[in-house]
Amino acid sequence: MFDVMTVTYLSSGGKVGDLIRAEATCDKFGKTLAYTSIKFVNARDELVARGSHTKYVAHAWKDPQNITDELSPRPAKGE
Repeated sequence: MFDVMTVTYLSSGGKVGDLIRAEATCDKFGKTLAYTSIKFVNARDELVARGSHTKYVAHAWKDPQNITDELSPRPAKGE
């Protein structure tokens, strides 16, 4: 299986009890791999960390319970 996660810490997020907001984005979702990115910002909207995740998803396509209209593969243009 292929699964890679990276995190880069840019500054202190604050102190215990401070709020950190995470904003996640699915950059690409293919037949075998999904690529996501995430950024973490503090209460002053300053970027404190960022990360990315590459996930092997081929087995997920084989389970019909995981497929929704939004995730269903679409034919390439011209097919």
